[in-house]
Amino acid sequence: MSYISESGDSTSTAADPTLVSYIPATDALVTTVKYSMQMLEDANSFEAFIRDVAGMRVARSIEYALTKGKDNGTNTALPNSPVGGLLGSVTTGATQTALADGIGYDKLTALAASVDHAYYVNGSFMGSPSVFQHLLGQKDSTGRPFYNVDPATGLLLINGKVLHINAAMPAFNAASSPVVLFGDFSRAYAYVGTGISIRVLRERYVADSFEGAAVIYHRL
Repeated sequence: MSYISESGDSTSTAADPTLVSYIPATDALVTTVKYSMQMLEDANSFEAFIRDVAGMRVARSIEYALTKGKDNGTNTALPNSPVGGLLGSVTTGATQTALADGIGYDKLTALAASVDHAYYVNGSFMGSPSVFQHLLGQKDSTGRPFYNVDPATGLLLINGKVLHINAAMPAFNAASSPVVLFGDFSRAYAYVGTGISIRVLRERYVADSFEGAAVIYHRL
């Protein structure tokens, strides 16, 4: 085994740990929810309710952050996320010149074909709810829908590939925007998160306004 000094240089001097108020290369999204102490006393488990509701809301916030590289409170760019998020890092696979034509089947197949086949095998589509509705309404000349729906998930299938719904994606008729993505999203970015964390402040606001609060945060 080789010797490596604690301080990282050629000497053997031990390095003292330095405490800082931030951790480099991570972004923290934070919100605070206040509630009255009367409500807390009258509820069976108000804190459990807050935790349950927070799960969905935080998931939407993370969706926005990963897709656009911004928070969804002040629309502030996250300094440790790629500029523009996932939308800012994708390359063009297929282009629709006329918005009135919507999203055609041939454009979707061209988009999927533009990806390296190594990522096509486990690849899938991603679009906004309006893209889902737009494609769901497309039918052939006999009235049959172009695309099947996975009965287990309710998601659209395009040539056997799932269309994931992402509320942070642009609408299907948004100009100069990547409205549909295709790729292996498990390999699209390298984010590290510790999951949703909730800290209940039991006494912080009691004296001022007879309230409790839950601080909800997620680190990326």
